[in-house]
Amino acid sequence: MHEWTFQRDNCSNLARKVKMFNDRDMVKLDLRAMNWEKYVAIYQMGVRKFILKQDFKSTARLRLSRLYWIHQITKMCSITILLWIIYRVVY
Repeated sequence: MHEWTFQRDNCSNLARKVKMFNDRDMVKLDLRAMNWEKYVAIYQMGVRKFILKQDFKSTARLRLSRLYWIHQITKMCSITILLWIIYRVVY
């Protein structure tokens, strides 16, 4: 069977040395206190910039353009429905 085996000897040694030298305030080893949402957001930005070579400006511009057109279509549909209702009430 295929299995992955991970060793955490380096982390254990580092935690022991940090504890020995009383540097707990400088070196944060407790991953439970980490803000994972912020970490993942920064990680994704790094992947997009350095691995995928994507430009953030073009991505943001494309999203803004999509939102603009969705807004315009929504406004036109609302106006059309409102005019139809007025027409049905008057005639």
